[in-house]
Amino acid sequence: MINSVSIIDWAIVQLAQLTLLIALVALLDRLLWRRLPSVTFLIWVLVLLKALTPPLWSSPVGIFSWTFGGLVGPGSPDDFPQMAWAQQSTRLIGLSFSEELARWLIGAWSLGALATILRWCASWQELIAAIANSDRRAAEDICPMVERISGKLGLRKPPSVVVVKSSLGPAVFGYRSPKLILPAELLLSLSSAELESVVGHELLHIRRHDFGVALLGMMVKALFWFFPPARWAVEKTIAAAEHCVDRDVVTQLRMHRVNYASALLRVLEVRNSFRPLAGVPSMRAADVTEHRITCILHDLSAGSSRNGRFTWSVLLLSAAIVLPGRPLNIFGPRCIPACPRTDAHQSVAAAEISAEEASRQ
Repeated sequence: MINSVSIIDWAIVQLAQLTLLIALVALLDRLLWRRLPSVTFLIWVLVLLKALTPPLWSSPVGIFSWTFGGLVGPGSPDDFPQMAWAQQSTRLIGLSFSEELARWLIGAWSLGALATILRWCASWQELIAAIANSDRRAAEDICPMVERISGKLGLRKPPSVVVVKSSLGPAVFGYRSPKLILPAELLLSLSSAELESVVGHELLHIRRHDFGVALLGMMVKALFWFFPPARWAVEKTIAAAEHCVDRDVVTQLRMHRVNYASALLRVLEVRNSFRPLAGVPSMRAADVTEHRITCILHDLSAGSSRNGRFTWSVLLLSAAIVLPGRPLNIFGPRCIPACPRTDAHQSVAAAEISAEEASRQ
């Protein structure tokens, strides 16, 4: 039976595997982000998938199946009832929890996750209300530009344009029927060329399906609200997506580098009044850094960051290697040591033998 202690033991194993993967991907990020931005983005997405994948199955090609198989020691995980293999792993590193402490920890984790989800629900409710009170006339003026850039990017259908009177955006909201959210105040502060680069930036998020990745990040932040490395991994995923979009704005849409950088700086200037949206691809002040502006002006190579067959092949192969977390049986059958026999055990055994002999007579 899975109890509270078993759940905590499983969580510790999951955190250990996730931390090791984050450290490895952080190293790869430094090596690949400039030459292969799309691969860098996908391996960070892989970290989010790992965070949401419990170690419930093993694989002969899984790196954690072999690593933790050696940690658990002789025997197959099937020899252990339920999640006892995770319990043995935590005992080996000197961690032990009582049932009462485990229940308190699970309760605290649940409250934190619930509070995070409720805060996001409130943010989305505010956005839905802002969409209902949007400026339709201003949206109609921007539609021709959105349709032209959508055609250049190969989008099947241009997104709906919503110009909100509140301080939300710029952002993309929705997956199957996405909406382009633009704050009215920002439109007044941008030139035509700057507005075109901002619209192109958001439309590239739609083509890349970054809204789905943002939802993955939301789930990871809700489940691991207490774990800074997991939250940092979400931020790195967002930064990798923004780097891919920056590259495509400059190299695919042929937007002028200076106009695009100027638009980002303009968003940064007015960001004191504009708020990013939780769980949606949006421009945030924290993302407009000196390093990013320098890359846009001088360091973005030609080519597309769109995910092709090669990058998806890399993701699938990497997933087969890092997602399985249940240990393999790499030592053969597990030998269970016999319990030491006490005098009481010997007396019971002698009585059983005597009874058996008496029944035969």
